[in-house]
Amino acid sequence: LVRCNNKDITKAVIPSSVNGKKVTSIGDYAFYGCENLESVTIPNSVTSIDYYAFYDCTSLKDVYYTGTKEQWNAISIDKSNGGNDNLINATIHYNYKPHNEISNLNATATSNSAKLTWDKNTSASYYKVFVYQNNKWNQLAKVTTNSYTATSLNPSTSYKYRVSAYNSSNKLLAYSDVTVKTPSGKLANLKGSTSSTNTAKLTWSKPTSASYYKVFVYQNNKWNQLTKVTSTSYTATKLSANTSYKFRVSAYNSGNKLLAYSDTTVKTLANVANLKATATSNSAKLTWSKPTSASYYKVFVYQNNKWNQLAKISTNSYTATKLSANTSYKYRVSAYNSGNKLIAYSDVTVKTK
Repeated sequence: LVRCNNKDITKAVIPSSVNGKKVTSIGDYAFYGCENLESVTIPNSVTSIDYYAFYDCTSLKDVYYTGTKEQWNAISIDKSNGGNDNLINATIHYNYKPHNEISNLNATATSNSAKLTWDKNTSASYYKVFVYQNNKWNQLAKVTTNSYTATSLNPSTSYKYRVSAYNSSNKLLAYSDVTVKTPSGKLANLKGSTSSTNTAKLTWSKPTSASYYKVFVYQNNKWNQLTKVTSTSYTATKLSANTSYKFRVSAYNSGNKLLAYSDTTVKTLANVANLKATATSNSAKLTWSKPTSASYYKVFVYQNNKWNQLAKISTNSYTATKLSANTSYKYRVSAYNSGNKLIAYSDVTVKTK
């Protein structure tokens, strides 16, 4: 065997002979760079596997060999520079008996389902679909069509399926296996909100089977974990004003398996620029710069452990009156756009004379 030109193959079956000549060697670089190759069938006629024949076949997990273990160990396998380590480290299935294959068996998955499709066998009357679990093949269905959808699957999980074709006399005609991994599910109703310049609150719905969540923020070109929580909300603190933050919440089950995740972006509120206060013995004048998009402002004073609204104005200044002398007052100016959305705020403290 000289060279495989299809780098996207997932399965390879090497014949024992070609044009009447026995296949005895798998040549240099034969499957070089076939990163998607998961399994290969090798006949017992092969006596040597040459330099870098299976280099960079990083997905290779199974080797089906038609000879005995002793015959396999007698094969001369080039081990220079680890060029065939992917082959050597794969699981070797000895005494394999080749069988007729189901053509074009494919699987596509969502987070909780897998759809299997295949070409119809011209002699087949029906098909049986199996899943490999608990170290055995378990029948899922018996169908007459050439497709089947497995449901109620777990996200981020690999499943191995087998489709077997039978004729009207219930004789097995052919079968093939396929492995598919369900993607992570989407964490439902993840929302990010903020009403301040330095915090962001995240809320989400609990997926079935979720035991805990990890919250991440994307900074410095990577996801950085902020916390691990069991509740369905989290508030990020110590943020910068007028800054966008991208958050990710990932849900895990009790076995520490990732079930679902979603991302959301939150922009913290801006500061009202140049907020200043000047006071007399019984008044305080507040002035500030107009933020872009601001339509009006609300002015608050902090008293009795809460913010109390003093005024709603469209100008960028306000004078509070009837104040007590030699007393400190804390004010807040909040800016809103024409859609009544809070876009910025700042606080200032001033002491009367």
